Amino acid sequence: MSGVGALPGQPDRRVHQWPGCGRRRGRILQAEDPLLHEIPGAGAGFATTFGSLLADYTGEAVLLVPSARGDTSFHQKNGYSWDPANRTARVNLYDLAVRQIGNALAAASTGSRLAAILWHQGESDVPLTPPDVYRDRLDALITGLRDNFGEVPFILGQMVPEEIATGHPKYPGIAAVHATTPDRHSACAHVSGPDGMHNPGETIHYNSAGQREFGRAMFEAYRDLAGPSRSE
Repeated sequence: MSGVGALPGQPDRRVHQWPGCGRRRGRILQAEDPLLHEIPGAGAGFATTFGSLLADYTGEAVLLVPSARGDTSFHQKNGYSWDPANRTARVNLYDLAVRQIGNALAAASTGSRLAAILWHQGESDVPLTPPDVYRDRLDALITGLRDNFGEVPFILGQMVPEEIATGHPKYPGIAAVHATTPDRHSACAHVSGPDGMHNPGETIHYNSAGQREFGRAMFEAYRDLAGPSRSE
């Protein structure tokens, strides 16, 4: 989610970010990869592509709220956890995301609204969290976010297909939870990842072209849930 692909060219001036770290935290900035998540991202991600397409669709400026952290899981690891019920982690990333979204909405222009939540995670949970436990914690996260911000579209992205096929033997269990989440939640979509578009030499991350393709696919899923644009 935080991005690892090679950096693209000129950023889209309609797309901004609410940084999660750094000396300019608390200020609306231009969105450019790598985005400023809980720590700065490592490269290009899919959120900027999604943001540009959302700006086309709405005719409005877009504010991204980067809240990811690489190598994190629902299972507490290195002091981090995405589990909404975890009160012992040094950083509860669910709580951080709720604060960041709330602060971004408060700082944005009057009438701003949360358009969508993008979720791409699970690799670190594969060896640590049984699929049924992962499902319950993911469901709690979705429910909690919607309790705070309403039933906004929730878009899940598939882990890299080649990593699911050739990586740890427990990958298919977590991947199946992602794929069936729309069966448990309304206004929810699962997006298949592009084949053959992972980083050279490793299969856990999409390359920059894969990130862009993923962003387009996530937007198409969002558009199907949201309906016609205001101009249509």
